[in-house]
Amino acid sequence: MPVVFLCQNCRSRLKVGRKKIGTEVECPRCHRPLTVPEPEAASAMTTMSEVERPKLGDDLFPEFAVFDDPLPPPPPIPLPSSPTNSLPPPPPPPPPPSAKSPSAKSKRDPAHSAQSNGESSAERNSAQREPLVNGASVAPPKSPPRTPEPLTEKPARRPRSTAGSALGVLKRDDQPSSYSDVLTIRRRTLYFQAALILLMAAVGLGLGYLIGRGIGPADRGAAGPDADVQIAGTLTFRDARGEETPESGAVVIALPAEVPANKLGTLLVTGLGPQTPREAGRVAEMAIEELGGKYDRTDALGNFLLKLPKPGSYRLLLVSRNAQRPAGEVVSAAQLREMQRYFNAPADLIGRNKYAWALREVRDPRLTVLHGF
Repeated sequence: MPVVFLCQNCRSRLKVGRKKIGTEVECPRCHRPLTVPEPEAASAMTTMSEVERPKLGDDLFPEFAVFDDPLPPPPPIPLPSSPTNSLPPPPPPPPPPSAKSPSAKSKRDPAHSAQSNGESSAERNSAQREPLVNGASVAPPKSPPRTPEPLTEKPARRPRSTAGSALGVLKRDDQPSSYSDVLTIRRRTLYFQAALILLMAAVGLGLGYLIGRGIGPADRGAAGPDADVQIAGTLTFRDARGEETPESGAVVIALPAEVPANKLGTLLVTGLGPQTPREAGRVAEMAIEELGGKYDRTDALGNFLLKLPKPGSYRLLLVSRNAQRPAGEVVSAAQLREMQRYFNAPADLIGRNKYAWALREVRDPRLTVLHGF
C-alpha cells in the first residue's frame, strides 16, 4: 500500500510507494523537496480538518502519485444473476381475523384488559384498527399487491488495471466523480513510443536526402556506362518522279564495332534481306542480338527504332527495299571486307539495292538518324 501524506507547503495530498520511505521527493504542485515519512507519521499528518485545508481552485488534477509498487486492483462489482432474483421478498400475509375483537372483550372484562396490557404493541394496534360488526371483528379489505417493476441489469464496468504503472494521476476529494479514474502509463510504453518517433524521424530524413540527391533533369541526358541507348530515325527514297517517299520495309542493322575473334563472320544472312519476309530471318536476328547488336525494319512511314544494350561504337547498315543501284555500281571492296567481319555473305544481303554502311558513336540515350536513298 502507498504512503499517504500532506505537503508542508501547499497542503496537497501525496501518495508514494513504500520503497520511497526516507528518501527525498519533489512535490509535483509546488516543487518543494519533501522527505517521505513513515506510515505512522503520515497518518498523523493527514488527520487535519477540512477547514484548515486551503482551497486548491479549479485545478482538475492537483494530486500526483508515483508508484513503484503495483496498486491493488479494485474489487469486482457483484452482478445479480437474474432480474427476478434481485426483487425484494413479498410481504408475509396478515393473520386471519379472530372471532371476537380483543378491544370489545377488554371493555366487558376489566381483568382481561389488564392481561392484554402484556401483549405486544403490534397486536394491540392491529386489533384496534379492526371495526366491530354485530359484536365480531372484521378485517379491512386487502389491497392488491404491487407488481414490482423489473430491474434492468446494467453491464458491469470493467476495472482498469494499474499493475506495473509508472505514473498515476489521482482524484482530489473535492473533485467530481468523473475524474475518479486513475490515469496510468507504463514506463516501457513511454520508452517505446520515444524510440519509435526517433526511428520515424531518421527514416524520413534519410528518404529526403536520397530524394534530394536523385537524378535531376540536367543529369538524365547523360547515360551511364550500363544504360540502355536507342537509335531511331526515318528512311526515305526518291521515286520515279523525284519525290521523297517514306521507305517501307527497309533493313536496319546495328552491330558493335568490336567483335570477339570467335564471332567473326558467323552471322548468316538467310532471311535478313529486304525482299524476304521477316519471319524467315528470326534465327539470324537472335544471332545478331547475341553479338550485341539489333535488327529492325522500317514501318509504312519509314520509321525505325533500335534498342541497344549499352552505349559505344556501332556499325550501322541501312539497306533499301525500293531504291536500286545504277547498273555497274558495285559494293566497295573496303566496305565489303568490313561487312565480312560480321556476315558470311554480305553481298547476298545487299543485292542490287541501295545501302549505307557507317560507323556511329552512340553516347546519348537517343541517337536520331535521317537518311534518304
